[in-house]
Amino acid sequence: MQSGLTASNYAHTSGNANSVYEVAAVVRGVEQEKCAPVKRWEHIDGANNPYWSIPVKPAYDRNGKDASSHYALNDVSVADLTGDGKMEFIVKRPCDAAGDPAQKIMYHHVDCYDMEGNQLWWIDMGPNMIGGPDEQWDVVTFDWDMDGKAEVLFRAADGTVIHYPDGSTYEIGNMTVDTRWAGIEYTPSGIERECIVLKSGRGRIFTSYGCKMNNWTKNQPCFSGDIMGDWREELVLRAGDNTELRIYPTTIPTEYRIPTLWHDHQYHQGMMWQCMGYNQPAHTSFFLGELEGITQAPPPLINTDRTMVANGGQITTTDDHLLVAPDEDAT
Repeated sequence: MQSGLTASNYAHTSGNANSVYEVAAVVRGVEQEKCAPVKRWEHIDGANNPYWSIPVKPAYDRNGKDASSHYALNDVSVADLTGDGKMEFIVKRPCDAAGDPAQKIMYHHVDCYDMEGNQLWWIDMGPNMIGGPDEQWDVVTFDWDMDGKAEVLFRAADGTVIHYPDGSTYEIGNMTVDTRWAGIEYTPSGIERECIVLKSGRGRIFTSYGCKMNNWTKNQPCFSGDIMGDWREELVLRAGDNTELRIYPTTIPTEYRIPTLWHDHQYHQGMMWQCMGYNQPAHTSFFLGELEGITQAPPPLINTDRTMVANGGQITTTDDHLLVAPDEDAT
């Protein structure tokens, strides 16, 4: 099947170079019915521009002042939000000052515009959506409820403020919460998981003097994980002159006693994948941390208190914990 589009010059308006066009589909070499005449975008309203211009509004801080110099126009999602058959534009506007815990008035924005440049709404993402790259608040648009009007979906957090055209606002969550780096308190003796922060310099709990990191774009250690078997994780770094490897364990005692993380199958696999690419830290298959009390780790994967079912065997109980061997050697 051969198909395509063809356009023919329909007319010229007097006094300028505006051209009016008709567009038709070509199916199996046959030109189909032409559309209604349309004008080329580069000569709209007398402006001799090779594009359609959609002006954006200033970006305001939380004191109502124009802070546009701190904002960029980033990713754009396109969808028909109003059901009129025309596309609207949902624009991410990252703020270069959002990560500074000292300031409390400028955060990332999401704007919505129609084809004529009318701002339908804008959202102040607040202080709790600034950690990491802007991919954490990517926008998805789709007509999920099939009413002819697309919805907008993205992550949000405490302190998000929606601004409507009439000047009204809607606040999401607790407006006093600010979890940026300056508010994080590390407790290495607890059961929480610390972060390897190799670039920001905030929340530092130790410094690896005389060592260098790998992959200069990401500054990664040679390895990270629970290699000592005490459920807490170590860092493996290289000396700056490449003459030795250094293993940094924690020196802080802990009151918690749980199985070594190697007993968790997912974590064990994570330790392996570090050898095959960027060594992103492994994660357990269970929640390891404090949330409404301490979440206990599952028992290690051993035969104790489990019924072994070898390959080709039969399961005859519904009450016991089972350990299914994937190969014929069940010893």
